[in-house]
Amino acid sequence: MDSLAAPQDHLVEQLLSPRTQAQRRLKDIDKQYVGFATLPNQVHRKSVKKGFDFTLMVAGESGLGKSTLVHSLFLTDLYKDRKLLSAEERISQTVEILKHTVDIEEKGVKLKLTIVDTPGFGDAVNNSECWKPITDYVDQQFEQYFRDESGLNRKNIQDNRVHCCLLRPVDVGFMKALHEKVNIVPLIAKADCLVPGEIRKLKERIREEIDKFGIHVYQFPECDSDEDEDFKQQDRELKESAPFAVIGSNTVVEAKGQRVRGRLYPWGIVEVENQAHCDFVKLRNMLIRTHMHDLKDVTCDVHYENYRAHCIQQMTSKLTQDSRMESPIPILPLPTPDAETEKLIRMKDEELRRMQEMLQKMKQQMQDQ
Repeated sequence: MDSLAAPQDHLVEQLLSPRTQAQRRLKDIDKQYVGFATLPNQVHRKSVKKGFDFTLMVAGESGLGKSTLVHSLFLTDLYKDRKLLSAEERISQTVEILKHTVDIEEKGVKLKLTIVDTPGFGDAVNNSECWKPITDYVDQQFEQYFRDESGLNRKNIQDNRVHCCLLRPVDVGFMKALHEKVNIVPLIAKADCLVPGEIRKLKERIREEIDKFGIHVYQFPECDSDEDEDFKQQDRELKESAPFAVIGSNTVVEAKGQRVRGRLYPWGIVEVENQAHCDFVKLRNMLIRTHMHDLKDVTCDVHYENYRAHCIQQMTSKLTQDSRMESPIPILPLPTPDAETEKLIRMKDEELRRMQEMLQKMKQQMQDQ
């Protein structure tokens, strides 16, 4: 009977419409489908709903174009009410820490962007200690996050830790004080003031000084072997371009019949987003499109974890020291035995040795019997 039923089932399958056959195959596949393959979609929906945050610090003397660069990167003006200082006022100005926060939305993805500006850094005549308020600020953000993380209510912790610092690598002392606290991305500002040969030589000299003084700048993660060739090529170009020579501009000019952001000079136009003119596009791609999440991961897993481990170690050491000081039973040194006590100890040891020998002999005799 089974042999006759098999050809009939096969004939029925052939007579079914292609749509019915496809539905049957989908049902068979659905029986083997558990559903955990949708986890990435769940994480994506949750992340988009929650939104993202990113804190960027820009450090450098006045006139380098820090605000223009930030505006060019995020297409957002954070310095509408900024007051421009004269040269004398900048020299006498102390280093300040100013925060500018703005909420940006792009294609349904929300980003809370915080820019930490450092007016006064590099403007004073004595530049040896002007970077201390900046390193203190980074430590304060770590301390606040550590307090919130250790508290009872950890549901809505605000992450104000500095995830990246863009700076001009001119002060070795400042970079050494900062490189273990934050991801440093060195920049060559106003690259349109240099010819391509000068930019190449300056990049080589900066790389040599960074290696010479043992400064740890942000290291791009290695590409996975399964990445496509375009991504690998882009990663190689990013690594070769650091430190990035950048130009910032909020002015739209016309070049070759197209309207572009750039700077107009008597000898021509420098385009901000032209990779033949500067590294602005590469910096933007690295900072926003490809490595923003990795910058946050390194901040959390490396810099903050080092700070956290140091804090816990200090707290444990202090608790141990306090418990010793407050102990009700004093810890006294062991008394040194006198001659009589030493003689009694030797006699006891000798007696114990004789008893062990006697027990060994009795055990041997029992085995021989």
